[in-house]
Amino acid sequence: IKALPETEVIPCGPGSLRRYTDFHLLRCGMGKQKAIASLNFYLDQFNPRTVLLMGFAGALNHKFKIGQLFRITTVMNAQTNNFFDLSVYNPFQQLPGARLLTVPQAVTTEGQKQDLRKRFKADLVDMEAFHLAQICFRQNIQFGAIKGVTDLAGPQAGNEFKQNHQVVALKLFEILRPLLKIEP
Repeated sequence: IKALPETEVIPCGPGSLRRYTDFHLLRCGMGKQKAIASLNFYLDQFNPRTVLLMGFAGALNHKFKIGQLFRITTVMNAQTNNFFDLSVYNPFQQLPGARLLTVPQAVTTEGQKQDLRKRFKADLVDMEAFHLAQICFRQNIQFGAIKGVTDLAGPQAGNEFKQNHQVVALKLFEILRPLLKIEP
C-alpha cells in the first residue's frame, strides 16, 4: 500500500478500499469473518470480472521456505473437504503452484501441521481464501490467488509472521507491479 500512488481510503465493511484507474485494492483483514464481510460489501458496490487474492500463508510443506511466493492451484476447506481448482492469470504462471488449505484457526502445533499435510496433501494454510473463492464462484467471478509464506505453521508461527509479513508483502507487490503498470 505504501508503494502505491496516494488515493482516498474508503471504508468497505471491516476492510478498506483504495480505488485506482485500472484496479481496486481491497484490504479485507485476516480471518474468515472480516474477509467475507469486506468482500461482500465490495461486491454489493462494484461488479468486478476478476478477484485476485494476494496474501500470506503458513507453510505445511517442509520444502517451502519463508519468503517464497506461490500461485494457488487448489484451495480447500478443512471443515467441509470442499475444494476449488483455480486458474491464474498468465503473468503468474512463472510462480510455482501450491495447494492451499483454509482452516478455522491458526495452526500452532507440529502435530496439527503434520496431520493437515497428511490428510489434505496441502502445501500452505490460511484462514480465508476458500471462503472468498466460494463467494466468487457463486457469483461467476473469476478468482485467483497468490500467497507468500510468512511462517512455517507451528509453534513459532505467530512470531515468524510478525518478523516476515512486511518482507513478504513487498515481494507480493513486486510481482504485481508490472501487471498494474506501477512505476518504481
